[in-house]
Amino acid sequence: MEISIEDARKEIVKCIDMSKDGIHAMLIVFSATSRFSCEEQNTVESIKRFFGDKIVNHIILVFTHGDAVGDDVAWKKMLAVRSPVYLQDMIKLCQNRVFLFDNMTSNIERREMQRRKLLDAVDFVISSNGGTSFSYKMLPHIQVIDSAFSSITSGY
Repeated sequence: MEISIEDARKEIVKCIDMSKDGIHAMLIVFSATSRFSCEEQNTVESIKRFFGDKIVNHIILVFTHGDAVGDDVAWKKMLAVRSPVYLQDMIKLCQNRVFLFDNMTSNIERREMQRRKLLDAVDFVISSNGGTSFSYKMLPHIQVIDSAFSSITSGY
């Protein structure tokens, strides 16, 4: 299913509007077993263009398939030196909020530890941003889209 950029923006605005308190954290998920592609870079750039550069203060980068990678510490070191420069820069912009998830584990304790680490990271993002969430009302170009959406739906 393909949708236009404008339709995607409208859907994003609706989703943000439905989240009562705004966006506390945005998770961008990649596979740790695949190379970082141009499409993934373009997706990140689209997010930054749409939400503005300050969205990086709310982004947490999540890499799946940690089971195939092995040691988390060694992987993070490798990521810091062997990944594309764009990804290295994005990691720095996100203040090294990078998580490797073993999404195949059947170990309940490991799943719980991963979940807790991620929720702790979300809490850290919230406190780092002074307890404020990212709201669509922060962006003038989104207000224009929201107004257009309201005028379209007000006739129904």
